[in-house]
Amino acid sequence: MDRPITMPFKSRFPRAFSEKAFSLIELLVALALLSMVLAMAYGFYFFAYGGWGRAEASSFALQEARQALATLDREVRSAQRGPDGQKAVQVLALGTQLDLYVNLQGDEKPELVRYLIREGRLERGLAFPDQYEDFQWQTVVSRLGNSEGQPPFTASDQKLLVELIVNSGNNQWGSRPVEVSATFTVRSKGAI
Repeated sequence: MDRPITMPFKSRFPRAFSEKAFSLIELLVALALLSMVLAMAYGFYFFAYGGWGRAEASSFALQEARQALATLDREVRSAQRGPDGQKAVQVLALGTQLDLYVNLQGDEKPELVRYLIREGRLERGLAFPDQYEDFQWQTVVSRLGNSEGQPPFTASDQKLLVELIVNSGNNQWGSRPVEVSATFTVRSKGAI
C-alpha cells in the first residue's frame, strides 16, 4: 500500500511556526505595555500643561496687582489736601473705596482719584477740579477676590495699608488667588 506523499503541517506554513514571528500572546503583551507607556506619557503631558497654565495665570494676576500697587504708591506719596481742606487720603465705604487728591497736571488744583470695588473689579476713577462727580473710569485689577470681611484699604496714622487678593484665572487649572499687600506712608501731615 502506497501512501500518498504529504508534507508535514509545519512545512506547509513555515511562517506560522517560525521562531522569527510573534505569537498572539507576545503581541498582546507588547500592546498592553505600549498602552501603559502611552497612558503615562499622556498623564505627564497634562500634568505639565496644567502646571504651566497655573503658573501663567498666577504670573498675570501678580503682574496686575503689582502695577496697581505701583500706581497707588505714586499717587499716595504725592497726595495733598483737597480744595476745601478735605483730607488728602480718605478710606470710605468700610474700606472698599479710597479717595486721593493728587495734583497730576501740575497746576494749583488737585484732581480726585478714586479707587472703588465694582462687580469684583478694582477700578480707578479720575475727576478733574470743578467736576469732581464726573469720573473717567478704568479697570486696574480685573479679578479682585477681596470679600466683604477683607477690605482692600485700611488707614491709620500716616499709613495706608493696601491688601489685594487677585484671583488668578478661572480656576480651570486649580490655581489659587494671589495675595499682595503694601503699606504706604502719606508724606503730608494730617493728610489721613
